[in-house]
Amino acid sequence: MSGYPDNRRIAIKQYVYSAKKRFYGRAEIDPIRAKMDFTQIVDEVVAQFTPWPDTKVTIKIDIEAEDQNGFDENLQRAIRENCAVLEFDQAEFEGE
Repeated sequence: MSGYPDNRRIAIKQYVYSAKKRFYGRAEIDPIRAKMDFTQIVDEVVAQFTPWPDTKVTIKIDIEAEDQNGFDENLQRAIRENCAVLEFDQAEFEGE
């Protein structure tokens, strides 16, 4: 005798935690406050992943700038040189 009426079994609902394997986050930050905002993102989000030895974290930065009058040659040269020194994967100016 099972102790349950009519030998019925009670189904126990089990909650199974499904571990997520990927995280993606995107934020647009104010260029005036970029240094401060980026530091906060690293401190509050990226740093949460670093204690986990099997976690690979990739940070990508996209920069877009537009000027209706166009960028003068001196600025373009300075930006290209800085991007080369900083080893950007891609950096280019476009016509329109």
